[in-house]
Amino acid sequence: MKRCHGGIELPDLDVDVIALSMSGGADSSLLCYLVAKNIVETKSKTLILPFTRYRPYPKDAPMSWNVIRAKQVIEKIKDLLGKDVFLDHYVDYPPTYERLSSSEEKILVEQLHNKLGMIVNILGYNTWNFYYGVTSNPSKEEMIKNNFLMDYRMEDRDSKNRKKSPTRPFDLVDKRFIADVYKQENILDTIFPITYSCEWDAKTTKNYSIHCENCWWCKERYWAFGRFV
Repeated sequence: MKRCHGGIELPDLDVDVIALSMSGGADSSLLCYLVAKNIVETKSKTLILPFTRYRPYPKDAPMSWNVIRAKQVIEKIKDLLGKDVFLDHYVDYPPTYERLSSSEEKILVEQLHNKLGMIVNILGYNTWNFYYGVTSNPSKEEMIKNNFLMDYRMEDRDSKNRKKSPTRPFDLVDKRFIADVYKQENILDTIFPITYSCEWDAKTTKNYSIHCENCWWCKERYWAFGRFV
């Protein structure tokens, strides 16, 4: 297990394939870059299988920007590192246009992991692990101080609710920590601008091309980076 940047543990490269969730956001994009860089620097034969869940809602203007942004980040990482350590980007399409309950989401995630395992086997590889680049929310005090303690944030990301998970290396750090790593890795002006955090509607964001600058996720992004792009 390689440690970097304040003790963060990167995924072990003792498997054939590392499946990485790519949301198109700043957190998962950084994890992908760090893993890819580790593979290149150690000359490992491990490959990355990036996967993204297509978001079909709302039906008239799907929030599928995550697929587009993830693809852009993958191509940028290839360019920066000068090497392709990726398998084809896998996009998973949910069976419904509606938002799902937490229990339904859990079932779909389990099904997704099974699909990823099948893909790895079909491609002729034997061992694999999956990882998510999810961070903790800022502390309640920070959110109050900066006026973005909002009810529709993901409360399961609040630090009091977090437990360290082997599949989520960033579990116990917040986005400000992530911003510092972007600076240390000198990718603040290359990868960060093509990531996206906004969760507002298509009209306000001009079909998800700009940040609304007012939703919780935008405010968290600005709190951490001091800029939106």
